[in-house]
Amino acid sequence: MKKRSFFKKLFAVSGITLAAMTAAGTLQSGVYAETAVEDTAEESEALEETTEVEKSEAEESAADTPAQASEADVTETPGGTGAARQDSEETAEESPEEAVSDGFHYEDGSYVYYKNGNIYTNEQVVYGEINGTSAWYYINSAGVADLSFNGFAKNNNGWWYIENGKVTFTKSEVTQGTVNGESGWWNVKGSKVIFNESIEPNKNGWWYLKNGKVDFTKTSVEHNANGWWYVKNGKVDFGYTGVKNNKHGWWYIKNGKVDFNYNGFAKNENGWWYIENGKVTFTKSEVTQGTVNGESGW
Repeated sequence: MKKRSFFKKLFAVSGITLAAMTAAGTLQSGVYAETAVEDTAEESEALEETTEVEKSEAEESAADTPAQASEADVTETPGGTGAARQDSEETAEESPEEAVSDGFHYEDGSYVYYKNGNIYTNEQVVYGEINGTSAWYYINSAGVADLSFNGFAKNNNGWWYIENGKVTFTKSEVTQGTVNGESGWWNVKGSKVIFNESIEPNKNGWWYLKNGKVDFTKTSVEHNANGWWYVKNGKVDFGYTGVKNNKHGWWYIKNGKVDFNYNGFAKNENGWWYIENGKVTFTKSEVTQGTVNGESGW
């Protein structure tokens, strides 16, 4: 009670009432509170502005900076970089290879012939270059040049005799082999089969050829560029002298060849005949001088 009375006296002397002091303190507290509220509002607005700036800067940064993703994400994203790379690889795989030029190409130890970009698998004779030599070469049914082949083969220009895998153009004789599926002895001129009728040689003799092939059944008088010859079983008989016939008549043969200059007597298995200019005329009907069977007379 004494303390309270003391303060009342003090306030009274100072002229300040307790109520005034309380009101002043309350007012000051209000000012402080209002100031704090205003400061807080300003800080909030500043913070919001800062947040908006940071957000704007973040968006600009995001626009300027490429998005990063894992390789798995890119690969799995349809239409993404991985898909583009895969499409590119597939396109590269599907792209056609460069066309192979026509001719021979060395592959796995062999010369393979290509035509129109593909291996040419028709067995025949083709033109090309092997080991720096251009020639007509034989290729088998696999399209491979067979440089050990000797025999007949064809192309659009005919049938050819092949020597060691190529046409030499030097072969000119009757040669054994198979042409167009038919075995026999064939007339070869300049390495090419000539399908004609003629009498042509090889190392075994001269032979009668029909359609380019030796006819071993032929026995007749036949001709070539060198004359008319007596052919027996397809071969010229150079040991024969006598009278033989063909569809044109009967002829005097001397050493296998018709002698058109001969006039006189000659014989065959049918008898003795008078020959005029190498031929039996069948018109001579008179006593005639000459030699018959080694004896001269009329």
